[in-house]
Amino acid sequence: MTNKRMKCPICEVRPVNGNGKYCGTCFDTMARQKAKTTVRPKKYLTYQGYVVGLVPNSGDGRLYPILLKRDPTKLPKKTTLDLNTYLTGYNRTQIKAFKRCVLQTAHA
Repeated sequence: MTNKRMKCPICEVRPVNGNGKYCGTCFDTMARQKAKTTVRPKKYLTYQGYVVGLVPNSGDGRLYPILLKRDPTKLPKKTTLDLNTYLTGYNRTQIKAFKRCVLQTAHA
């Protein structure tokens, strides 16, 4: 049986490279485009000087945390939750979960 080389599904010209599904040129192009995209967090959590952004997942829309190297004083006030102060509208377990999220993301 002969080994047929699969073609790249994007360009349909070059054979698939060792990276799995795409040829080297298309894979590099996709990597450059992915690096250019920026994700804007929906909410910001600040605690003990750490800033964590909650970014929506593209698949299911759930929020996942990313550590940001930004000044907490320059964040938008409307979407920022400062966990160092008292917050109205959240119960104790939610605040503890937010703090745990910030500390786990910062120390991970």
